[in-house]
Amino acid sequence: MNSESERLSSLEQKVESAFALDSRLKAIDTRLGALDEAVKKPRRASVRDWIQTFGPYLTGLVVLIVGFWLKDSVALGFQREQLDLNYVMDVRELIESFDKATEQSSADTNAIALAMYGKFALVPLIERLEGGDVAKIAAERGLRLVGANQPEAACPRFANILDDPSPRFAWQTHKTIIRLLGASECLEAIDLLENYTVTLDQAAADAKDLAKFATRFSNPGVFDVEAVDSLKTVATDAVTILKLQKARRASKERPWWR
Repeated sequence: MNSESERLSSLEQKVESAFALDSRLKAIDTRLGALDEAVKKPRRASVRDWIQTFGPYLTGLVVLIVGFWLKDSVALGFQREQLDLNYVMDVRELIESFDKATEQSSADTNAIALAMYGKFALVPLIERLEGGDVAKIAAERGLRLVGANQPEAACPRFANILDDPSPRFAWQTHKTIIRLLGASECLEAIDLLENYTVTLDQAAADAKDLAKFATRFSNPGVFDVEAVDSLKTVATDAVTILKLQKARRASKERPWWR
């Protein structure tokens, strides 16, 4: 009896072992099938794979692009320098014609032609404000054109002359520069002109201050109280013009519904 129970128990253990072995075999088959599908399915290339594959070519391409960029930059620089040189040569010829002009119409024509070169014409035209009556009038007309078309270049140049304490120019040239500041919409020069007016008032009140202020001009001996009044008048007018221009510009910046 006991032997039959032992046989039955042994048989049950063998059956359980068989089922467990079958289950393991099925799991192994499933894993093998998934692995086989993964091998058969093409793997998606990663960024690293692309870099490793095309890295050498990308490096060469970058070098090529940088080389072309540098070449174009250098060529553009040479072209700009050549253009500036051509401007200088043309301006020099116009200056020679300007200096030879004895009639106002001829001087005006040359001054207007010079003004077409913008910032390149500022220095020669300013210097000719120190010339004779014909040259002065023509130079101021040319500078008005430059100031109207390129105030970003003209305004700092005008302001530097007015603020320069060295006796480079006559007081009449300062008077012309003040007019040009007002005509060129040099809004940044409002404070400069107001301070200039205050200094003129102080100079007119005392003979020593007047003599000291006159040292900033190339003709200090002819700078007197009447010259102070003349400068103050044009400076006041220029400030008034610039403030009106500033207010007009501010009103244009506001939305139309306000």
